[in-house]
Amino acid sequence: MRTSILFIVMISLTSIACCQDLLAPGETRTYMANYTVKEADICSCIENNVAAIAIDPCNKSVDSASNSTVKIVYDANITLYKTSDKDKVKVFPGDTINYAFYVENTGDVNLTNVSLEDVMIKDTRYISGDENGDRVLNPDEVWIYKGSYTVVQRDLCDDIVNTAIVRATDPCRKEIERTASDTVKTICITTVCCPEGETLENIDLGDQRAVGMHNSQAENTVKIVSSQENG
Repeated sequence: MRTSILFIVMISLTSIACCQDLLAPGETRTYMANYTVKEADICSCIENNVAAIAIDPCNKSVDSASNSTVKIVYDANITLYKTSDKDKVKVFPGDTINYAFYVENTGDVNLTNVSLEDVMIKDTRYISGDENGDRVLNPDEVWIYKGSYTVVQRDLCDDIVNTAIVRATDPCRKEIERTASDTVKTICITTVCCPEGETLENIDLGDQRAVGMHNSQAENTVKIVSSQENG
């Protein structure tokens, strides 16, 4: 964050310029100075004090002082984007979903203590983005993280929706956070049950074993004929 403040000082005493010339009665002189705002300044107002000192005809010192207060306004903002390599396909148990997370500093101040958490992924890994290696998320900088999740049977009852949270600290030690979610479509697998409540997965039919069918195969039926019914 680099902003210059122009201070204008109007002096009606003898000049403090290096030439030390005379300031006539009623005469006004204007002096200008610039100050570049530093990040350390933003957590409070900038107080600027100025004093004019001169010598009167009787060789006595006279002075006058004034001050100016500038309020600092800054924008600490962070944005999180999340994508997966299974956004446009349906997944089955055992499939791996690879996620990419993009953390961008969309504000105008540096952010520290950046952390990323995903409710379904135990290990989210930082990949790249900290170009200057200062471990500070600078304005317009984008850090990339990656993580993966293996689909299990219980995920197939609904679409897989997981949420990531990114947190960071601004220069005034205020924490900010953002969330992002991603949805992956699933294919629900239907398991046929026997009257006793057992699934066909547990029944041995000679050299074959009946298993649950995908919805796309739901129009197919399996008829089990026991030896007792034939007897």
